[in-house]
Amino acid sequence: MRKTQIRQHSDEKGYSEGKQIVLRVIKIAALDTSDMPWFAHSMRSFEDTTTSAIIDVGLLGFFSLAAFICAFVRFLWYDVR
Repeated sequence: MRKTQIRQHSDEKGYSEGKQIVLRVIKIAALDTSDMPWFAHSMRSFEDTTTSAIIDVGLLGFFSLAAFICAFVRFLWYDVR
């Protein structure tokens, strides 16, 4: 462990005169990644990705349309008086 001392500069009124900051620098050993599994990227076809996304996009569209219809109907029923 290595210690490093830094002396602060005093401000205009001299409040921080004589104070010191002690920094401790610790060296960490290299990380051994030899026993970790490797990432294997597999390519998916365009058809596979679109078929899996169609349900999500459909649900998103349905709920967006339902929320818009509810808001529009509430706007029509609003009484201005």
